[in-house]
Amino acid sequence: MMYDVVEHAKEWLRRRTRITTEHDDDDDLLGEDAEEKAKKRLELEAEERLKAMRETGTPVTKETFEEWARAFDAERAMATASTMSKETLGEGSATRAKAQQ
Repeated sequence: MMYDVVEHAKEWLRRRTRITTEHDDDDDLLGEDAEEKAKKRLELEAEERLKAMRETGTPVTKETFEEWARAFDAERAMATASTMSKETLGEGSATRAKAQQ
């Protein structure tokens, strides 16, 4: 299944970039050359996108990390408290149900 998806994606990319995979001697050399150029171009574009993402990201400073850590710890404490209260309520209702029987 995954192989088919990858093959279809590769074929779509070839059609999109007008690269042929015919096995003629002349066309094959041109196709390989064009495929290498397209691959290099795609790698450069990926590097540029990664560089742009890094430049626009939030810079981490000691202050911003401490702020995030406090908020994260508060969220975890609330989640733990709500889980514990649900477990406590669940155990209490089970005890009441046994007592009623």
